[in-house]
Amino acid sequence: MNGLKVRVGAAFKQIFSHQKETETERDFGGESVIDYVFLYRQNTKFTSQLRIFETFKPLRQDIYWENRLFFKTGPWLTTEFGYIVYFDHSRISAYSWPNDVERMFYVAIGVSFNIFKK
Repeated sequence: MNGLKVRVGAAFKQIFSHQKETETERDFGGESVIDYVFLYRQNTKFTSQLRIFETFKPLRQDIYWENRLFFKTGPWLTTEFGYIVYFDHSRISAYSWPNDVERMFYVAIGVSFNIFKK
């Protein structure tokens, strides 16, 4: 289950504007996705995903990087810590890297159980 996966390819992105309901923006470019999963014993898992989309126009890239840490804290209880770094050029009128990078840290607690046993 531990491992690193890398995907590279062409991508098409369509952006709908809430301010201008009749206009949509379409971009064609390259996309790279890197996934990493590390499982430690049976109760701890770390995942990281980095997505980069870059158009053929200069200085037009989108970055999405999500890191998640899961702990199995009980037979039914799972705790998740996450950190997201996000930049989307279509949401910002004036390009000013790195000032417009959005960051988010979150904590989630979930209940999980199996209805059918194998």
